[in-house]
Amino acid sequence: MNLSFFSEGLKNFNQNKKSLLSNKKIVVGVFVRENFIKKLMKQDSDFKMYFMFNEFYKASEDTDTTLYFFGCHDIDFDRRKIVGTFREKGREWSNKEFPFPDVIFDRVHNSNQSAEIAREKFKELNIKTMNPKSYFDKKELLEELLKFKSLEPYIPRTAPFNGYDDLEKILIEEKSIYLKDIYGRAGIRIMKIKKIKKKGYRYQYSLNKKIHKGMEKNLKKLYQKILKLYKGKENQVYIQTAINLLRVENKIVDMRAEVQRDRNGGLVILAVPVRIAQKGAHITTHSEAVSFQTFFRDQLNYSEQEINKLKNQIDHFLREVYMKTEQIYGSFGQLGIDFALDKNKKLWFIECNAKSAQVSILKAYGENMVQESFKNNLGYAKFLVDSN
Repeated sequence: MNLSFFSEGLKNFNQNKKSLLSNKKIVVGVFVRENFIKKLMKQDSDFKMYFMFNEFYKASEDTDTTLYFFGCHDIDFDRRKIVGTFREKGREWSNKEFPFPDVIFDRVHNSNQSAEIAREKFKELNIKTMNPKSYFDKKELLEELLKFKSLEPYIPRTAPFNGYDDLEKILIEEKSIYLKDIYGRAGIRIMKIKKIKKKGYRYQYSLNKKIHKGMEKNLKKLYQKILKLYKGKENQVYIQTAINLLRVENKIVDMRAEVQRDRNGGLVILAVPVRIAQKGAHITTHSEAVSFQTFFRDQLNYSEQEINKLKNQIDHFLREVYMKTEQIYGSFGQLGIDFALDKNKKLWFIECNAKSAQVSILKAYGENMVQESFKNNLGYAKFLVDSN
């Protein structure tokens, strides 16, 4: 098996750079939240996600791509024009009118109704997109992936949550579970419940960038807290058995793989940052992140042979998840795949992300790797146009 962790991603892009530059210059529009556009136009470089815009801009220069960012209010569907925010070398961010792009990279959150309307209109105009879906119904994706026998061993037990009876039933059979929002992001409203013998139920959940913890002796009282957390929309919640995750210094650990398609449409596993949670946290959001090699060599004292063996296993797993997801929904230019090892070193799938924020890559590998990620995105955009 070919080891493709990050080094292959860099190598593949460099090999393709000559052909990338020789092709027709294309226009890529990155669909983002309105407040990001406002910050760019104020020349504000202090906000958390600025690195994404800056590295994307650098990638567009290296790949000879016309790149602009836009929000919902920048689109004129009647005239087929967009007021795009862009930057030229050595200059500040500015905006001007652009034609509709050849390819759209959608980075707007799914809860934005104006964005949903715009997506439908772009679809009607047959404008190509980086990904066929801008977000996943996570429960639906799990159910679809479970139809593939090759992925069954990697997926934790998943169950519907239609009310109190479902909660009571699974807690009879399982000691620890997670409740998750099917459209959740950034760890928001993920609740962990652990059954404690003769004491009740210990719970914790994430909300407003804080971890909230508590204990309830009575399951019905805990159920009322759950309804309050999810605002009575339990039909948007699913249950998953908790994985006995690998830990270091009593902190849970998982991984976010950045998997992409490149200039030739080939699959590249660019990088696999390892995320180490804050102490006592039940999720790895807002966590420390280190490179795959650093973690397994320095934290777990793996030999090079053990690291390479694990890389091969993960490589096979990630490619299987990516390609099976494409069989369900169509070809993707990029997926952030969350997965983990349990205490017995067994691999488990957690979820796919259609809009990876690249934060873990930045923490673990630095700005150059983020830029390489965006170069692959722009290369794939050219592949989509050339394939027309």
